[in-house]
Amino acid sequence: MGKENLWQKFWNNGNKTERGTVKTRNIKRRNFVRLGVVAAVGAALEPIINIRDSLLAYETNEEITRHIGEFKDSIDTAEPNVVYQARLERGIHVDLVAVPIGDFEMGHTKEETDELIRASGVTTYDVEEVDPKFRKVKIERAFAIGKFEVTNEQYAQFDSTHHYPPGREKFPVTNLKLAQMEGFCEWVEKAHLGFKVRLPTEREWEYAAKGKTKNLYTWKYSNPPEDMANINSSGLLPVGSMSESRSSCGADDMIGNAAEAVIAEKFRYVHAWSWDIVARGGSYNSVPYSCRTTVRHILLNAQGADIGFRIVMI
Repeated sequence: MGKENLWQKFWNNGNKTERGTVKTRNIKRRNFVRLGVVAAVGAALEPIINIRDSLLAYETNEEITRHIGEFKDSIDTAEPNVVYQARLERGIHVDLVAVPIGDFEMGHTKEETDELIRASGVTTYDVEEVDPKFRKVKIERAFAIGKFEVTNEQYAQFDSTHHYPPGREKFPVTNLKLAQMEGFCEWVEKAHLGFKVRLPTEREWEYAAKGKTKNLYTWKYSNPPEDMANINSSGLLPVGSMSESRSSCGADDMIGNAAEAVIAEKFRYVHAWSWDIVARGGSYNSVPYSCRTTVRHILLNAQGADIGFRIVMI
């Protein structure tokens, strides 16, 4: 996946050190970065590289900062479907996949939007029309995005008051306020020194969903959406249940299951709205037209029984 010497160095150093905390000159004893990497999905698992443990070999802030920077650089050259692990508590972790640098066309032109409205009869799809000045988007820095939507089990590690029915551990957590989603992101970030964790922006989400293509969905063929993703159904499914909808970068469930709260990019669109959060990807109760990669559902309130979220780590 690129930077092989760096990974080998991290792994060798990690084997020579003890697990736990690290003492540096200017930082108090504490746990460091909890992030690992495993092999591509479907391949035999390689050793998980726990950078927190590997960094025990480095004594100064400067050394630690340099090696965190090298790790971030390695995401730029990561192969598709490589899974990174952000570790939480009690052996639970969040899987992420690398989204490479590149450029793509976001949303729709006026002509495309008008045709979409004619075909669907839904006039509110006009919110997908992008100002021509901002349609071509360049992703200049790679990032990691959650492979799945955040689950009940994961969220409960952050909020011990979060309760859910037995057997729904792997279901997307929904019905959260925006502050609760942001609180989870901040909690993960505090455990991963040197990284920023937050909700995706609209351009990050759409690029992770369709890459450089103009695909309506996360798959390139014209298969019926109901056969590929959990849409137009009776309820949520455990994350990863519909791997047929996996995007080119390896993210699952970006179409259907739970709609996903993302940070709105109001400046980019012709029809401006004052709200800061939109839902992307549609949910289990969406019809096919409403779960395309460009669909934007303006949210007055991020809290909804079919609205969840996934994280971005930079």
